[in-house]
Amino acid sequence: MAVGGGLASKVAVPDIIDGVIVGNIILGIFAAFAGWIGAHSGMTFYQLGERVFGNFSMRLVGLYVPLVLIGWFAIQAAILGGFIGKIFEFSDLAQRALMFLSAIIMAISTLYGFKALKNLSYILIPIIFFGGLFAIFQTSLSGLADKQNIIG
Repeated sequence: MAVGGGLASKVAVPDIIDGVIVGNIILGIFAAFAGWIGAHSGMTFYQLGERVFGNFSMRLVGLYVPLVLIGWFAIQAAILGGFIGKIFEFSDLAQRALMFLSAIIMAISTLYGFKALKNLSYILIPIIFFGGLFAIFQTSLSGLADKQNIIG
């Protein structure tokens, strides 16, 4: 994600959109294939993994899912807190506090299940969407200013 964010500031918007579309098509093909296998066999991911890797090895492979989820949770909390902090130009300490607060809010929402996550998403999705538009707009303006400085 960090590499993608760095590259995005140097790439034209149409190229970013093309990259997102191609990436989503590739991921969609993988997801459809994995879903087809699961639906056709009637087995879960873990059951299929046991057949392929064996019982002990699948337990090691089974660690992949929670580790990825913990990492994703941490990344999302950091992105949300840092993003809000950058928009409002908070200090580094305040941004870290927002990251921590984001993690706490997401953790509390998981205690109450998907209904809480759904309600939380009603608030966070518009914030992330409009914040993303703001970031794209700022990046575009920054790129234009850099081009004018080079030319002028």
